[in-house]
Amino acid sequence: MANQKNRDYTLQAFDIEHEDINSNCSDLYSVLCQRLNRDTTANDRRMALSSSSNEEDVLTDFNISETGVFGVLLRISPTDQVAMIPDSLFNEKTVRLENRPDSTEQTVTVLQTAYFFVGKKFIISTLPPSQAKRLQVYFNFLLSFDGEERFYNFAPTIVVPDGIRLNEMREFIIGDNCQIPTSATNGGGTGTGMKIINIAAELVKSLTSITPEIDELIKQKILNARLLITFSKPRKMTEEDYKKFLSAHIKPIADSEDIKIKLKNQKTLKGKDVLLTKKVSVERLDAIRVNERDLLYEMKTFCRELEQ
Repeated sequence: MANQKNRDYTLQAFDIEHEDINSNCSDLYSVLCQRLNRDTTANDRRMALSSSSNEEDVLTDFNISETGVFGVLLRISPTDQVAMIPDSLFNEKTVRLENRPDSTEQTVTVLQTAYFFVGKKFIISTLPPSQAKRLQVYFNFLLSFDGEERFYNFAPTIVVPDGIRLNEMREFIIGDNCQIPTSATNGGGTGTGMKIINIAAELVKSLTSITPEIDELIKQKILNARLLITFSKPRKMTEEDYKKFLSAHIKPIADSEDIKIKLKNQKTLKGKDVLLTKKVSVERLDAIRVNERDLLYEMKTFCRELEQ
């Protein structure tokens, strides 16, 4: 009988977009159902991250309903650590963490567990905005089948605080500790990219040869940097399209705490103030597992709130 403390999650809402940012419709739910109904084993859904790494992303378990698809996305690797799964279980259609290996069976290690719910208009996930690219890469891999390549974008859903209009958001000020994904992390890995201050330092070094002490200046916090991005809503652009535009530009930023949004009246908001999230508490079954039915209920509830 479960007697563990609950586990807290911050659910993040993502808009489902086609490559064309102006498209309002998405067939992601129907295509995902089609793919999952045709798969015979979990092995069909294993995506290797690179030829030089043993790590993989795999959709191990799922539940399809009329309102959406709930899924468990694992990052796995054939290493000898905790939270192991017998490799042979990937020959089944779904894989569950309660299955325990015997000492002679080849296993894979669970490096990270993420959950998602794909609705008709939104994706709800336990992954933060900085890992939207990871979901995007995996779904585009999974749903490009039968000779047809499909491409979807996932962007954090924007909420406008009460009393503020979208066209009042004029500038994004990105602090020096904020991290921008590099080419090494764009594939959805767990790395965080380069800090703004380090990017600025490399730029200064490339422009002059008289600043060999620049690294020491950064270390002593004498030198800092900010990235300023300005926006202006065109008169003919709708509020909804402008919201999509802003969310697409928030997506690559790994640390929303270090983003400030300056308004027309010179007041500022934090990046987290405009990201649509919901904090939930879910029953924990043991050190590894949570009550997935409990989590699914919370995700469906959040999705219904968004669609109303």
